[in-house]
Amino acid sequence: MGSTQSARHQAFLAVIRGLRHQKKWSQEKAAKKIGWSQSKLAQVEVGQRQVYYTEIFDIAKLYGVTPLRLIKLAIDWQGR
Repeated sequence: MGSTQSARHQAFLAVIRGLRHQKKWSQEKAAKKIGWSQSKLAQVEVGQRQVYYTEIFDIAKLYGVTPLRLIKLAIDWQGR
């Protein structure tokens, strides 16, 4: 995907990385909590793997926010 990612997608990726960093979790710890492999989470966080809409619910739950809040954070991030 690389540089072809939209600003919207880049914002979403920044938000999920930021939420993990706020929790002070390693990728390994976060992946274990969500039931993913560390490599899957790493691929998602750098945009090498698409996130299915159903996984947005899993990510939101992992970080203690609603899916709507997760998306709103990405919208706000994009506006920076």
